[in-house]
Amino acid sequence: MKARVLSRLVRTGIISGAILISGAAHAAFFITGTVTTLEIWRIGNVVFELSTATSTCNGQFIINASDPGLKNEYAALLAAKRSGTAVKVFSASCVSPENYSGTDYNRVDYLYPLD
Repeated sequence: MKARVLSRLVRTGIISGAILISGAAHAAFFITGTVTTLEIWRIGNVVFELSTATSTCNGQFIINASDPGLKNEYAALLAAKRSGTAVKVFSASCVSPENYSGTDYNRVDYLYPLD
């Protein structure tokens, strides 16, 4: 009985520690800046950087090819890049690029073109 309780406590501690570690990697945030870099990958993913630096993930944002609204968000980013106007981005997590292994990027949850 004591061994079972101890085993359950150890498992709970390991799971809790893993959740804390994974949750601490990225806190949701808003960031505003001009689009300094805009990459369109052959596989359809769109990656960009803003003039305002962020240290989360790798400092870049990604819209994966399968993300709903990709075409609209890409059009807004392209217009903002061309005109030099700012955008506001909300990101709540880091994600891996689709069909590519490597570093994680800030996921674009909301994109607000500004005037």
